[in-house]
Formats: sequence, C-alpha cells, structure tokens
Amino acid sequence: MADLSETWPSPNWPLGPWSFTLRWRGEADLDLMAFYRLEDGASGGVYSERYDGGSQGAVGEAPWMRLSRDAGGQPGEHAETLMLEQVAGLSELLICAVNFTEASLAGGTVFADVDARLEASGEGRVFLRQPLDTTEPGAVAVLVQGAAGEAGWEWSTRPEVLSFPELQTLAPAARRLSLTSKTVLDQPQATAAMSTAAEGEICVHLRWSPRVTTPSFLPFLSRTRPVDIDLGCFFELADGDRAAVQPLNDGFFKNGSFHESPWIYHLGDDRSGSRVHGELLKINAAQWSQIRRVLLFAFLYEGAPRWSESDAVLSIQPPGSPLMEIPLGEQTAAHGFCAAALLENEQGQVRVTRLVTFHDDHPTADQFYGWGLNWGMGEKE
Repeated sequence: MADLSETWPSPNWPLGPWSFTLRWRGEADLDLMAFYRLEDGASGGVYSERYDGGSQGAVGEAPWMRLSRDAGGQPGEHAETLMLEQVAGLSELLICAVNFTEASLAGGTVFADVDARLEASGEGRVFLRQPLDTTEPGAVAVLVQGAAGEAGWEWSTRPEVLSFPELQTLAPAARRLSLTSKTVLDQPQATAAMSTAAEGEICVHLRWSPRVTTPSFLPFLSRTRPVDIDLGCFFELADGDRAAVQPLNDGFFKNGSFHESPWIYHLGDDRSGSRVHGELLKINAAQWSQIRRVLLFAFLYEGAPRWSESDAVLSIQPPGSPLMEIPLGEQTAAHGFCAAALLENEQGQVRVTRLVTFHDDHPTADQFYGWGLNWGMGEKE
C-alpha cells in the first residue's frame, strides 16, 4: 500500500469523520462505491441500491460508512458523497468510481470527458482535491485505498483506471456486484415488458457515429461528412390527443414538456452525436397513466446516406428496470426516417415493441402507422 505522502503533502489525515465527494459534469452516470474488509475478516460493499443487492451502508455500526443518493444520467453538475465515520473495526478500504455509462454501453467515454474529480474533507476543511483527468480507457477509477498497518492506517490516493473485471479481482467483495443487464431487441417485432416506478423518468437515448467517410481509390478524394440524426416521437395520450415531439421548428410540441402535458421532453438537438448519449428524450414516469402509446423515431437529417453507416443505437430505460437497446445502424435502408420502437401502456407497465421500419419522411411513417397528424415542412433553427 503506497503512503499518502506520494500524493499529499502530509501522510497524516485529519481526524474523522471524513467525506469523499465525487463530482462530474454531463450526462454520464457515474457511481461512487466503497468495498471493505472488517477486522473479523468479513467483507462487503457500499453502493447504490439501484444495483441488485446494493446497500447505502450505515453509520453508528459496521461498516461505519454511508453513501448519499444516486446521481447522474442527465445533463448538469453531479455529486455523490461517501461519509466515512471511522476506520476502527476496518482492516482494508477501497473507494472507487464506476462509469456505469461506459460499463453498460461501451460508448468509448473516459473520466476526463466528464471532468470527474474527487474531494476529501475532514475537520471542516477540504484536504484533498484529485482530478480524474486521465484519458486511459476503463470503466472503473480506484480513488482511495487504505489498509491498517503496524503504525496505523496507510493511504494511497493515486488514481488507477481498471476494467470492471479487474476491480472484481482487486476487491473480491465487488464480485457480488452485478451491473444492470441490458436487453437487446434485434429481431423483427421483438417485445419486452418493463415495469415503471411511480416517479422518475423513462430515458430514451439515441447515439451514433458523428462522422462518416466516403472512401475513394484515390485517398485525397475521400470525403468525411458530419452525421446529424434527430430523435423524436409520435404520442397518443389517454384522452385521445395525438401530436409529435421533435427538434424541428415546425410547430407541434417541438421539445415538449416533462412536468405538464404531454409529459414528454426532448432535451435539445445534437447535430454531431458527440454527447455521451447523443440525443435524449425523457418521459415522466409518474404520468405514464396519462399516456396511451409513444412511437419513437429517428430521422437521418444529413450525413450518412444509409443507416448502416451511422452505427445508430436507440436505448430505453425506465426507472428500476434494465436497459433495453435497439440497434438501427445494422440496416442498409436508404430511407431517411426510421420508426424504431413502440411504447404502449399495458395496465401500467411499459410494453416495448421493436419496429425498425423505414420510410421516406414523417408523413409517410404517420400514414403507415395511422397516427393521423397534419404535417408541414420542418426546418432546424
């Protein structure tokens, strides 16, 4: 175990209790976790209850540490804090950050992309600020390691990036942690039912390759073009009202609304696919009873001439349910509009049906599925 003096001017930390805060920006979902071994040899972990078997921990009793609520997964500033009450009774401790977005989606994100950093506080002051500015690939960043030695506790705060299996080797208690599995709907008309909580949001993500290159037998004639794909939806409410939410400036609901009808909100146009999740649409899970059905679509606005060149993937995740993915980029269709999936309210549950049908434009898709909307020419602002 490395001594703290390698990364901190003094090997002596302030007296406990201590707080360790993980901060980051953007849409990535990072999770602060701790794995420990007690003096009696028992081991365990403290991590979000959103994971199977997860525990926020406890103070006043073993393991003498507690985690704040789960954060992240949407734009903005995020923070999760682990309060460590004492080290008496512990023999080993490992605190780490897991990039759930990278671990589950393998999207190529690194900790430097989200400005991740660790702050440690004790005795009313911040005594450690550690940026995670590494571009090294890996879903796990080990932030703090500590172990009881003959002269007291020894600490290391030198970040180390690992894969998730490597974390499970380093901290055996992490083997009990199972990342939320994802369901891939890649067969025609495949369906899956997902329960939804009484609060939270159903998150719909569309991501794709931001640029495509048209090859040529003469390298200098090869062309690279940006790819712009739009995410949107047709919806029908329980009262029969029908309309669309999309980032085109042609009326309808455009970006929609999360806190009032239609209870569906588009977070804004991403013309490059460079966001962690590309484009993001959210459905208010608390108001799912007000929604009868939602048809999710993607529109190839410019760039790739065929969907197979876009590597587009649509993912859907209601609160408390596994992530579901629908690949769109495996198709060779040249039509610009893809009706990707249908979400239906089935006795309060979310019934997801894979569609992946291709059409010339919004009106022809509307006619095919019988939505009955009035369409005009849409333009981007």
